[in-house]
Amino acid sequence: MRGARASLPARKSKADIVLVAARYEDDGQLKMAKGCVRHDQIWSDVKLFDRETLVDMLGFDRRVATAKSKDLATDFSLISRVHLKEVDGHMWLVVNGNTASRDDLGLPLF
Repeated sequence: MRGARASLPARKSKADIVLVAARYEDDGQLKMAKGCVRHDQIWSDVKLFDRETLVDMLGFDRRVATAKSKDLATDFSLISRVHLKEVDGHMWLVVNGNTASRDDLGLPLF
C-alpha cells in the first residue's frame, strides 16, 4: 500500500522471530510454523521453521513470539511469547503458560 507505514518496526520489536501460522502432527507436536526473522532493522521474507529449529532458538535465548499479520507483509501485531515447558520429561512449545500436554501456539493452521 503506497504511503503505508509498518506499526512494529524491527528495531523496536521485542521479538527476534515472529510466528503467524502453525501445522501440527497427529500426536500434538508442532510439525512446522510459518514466520519471519528479524535482521537488525528489517524482517525477512516468510520462512518455515521446524520444531527442532524453534526449540534450538529458544535454547539460545532468541525471543520467539506469536503474531498476527496486518495489512503490510512485514507488519505484525504481537500476541504472546513462546516458551518451553517441561511436563513428564517432555518439552512442549506453549504460549501464555498454557497447560502443556501438547505443543500449543494458539495460531491459525496452514
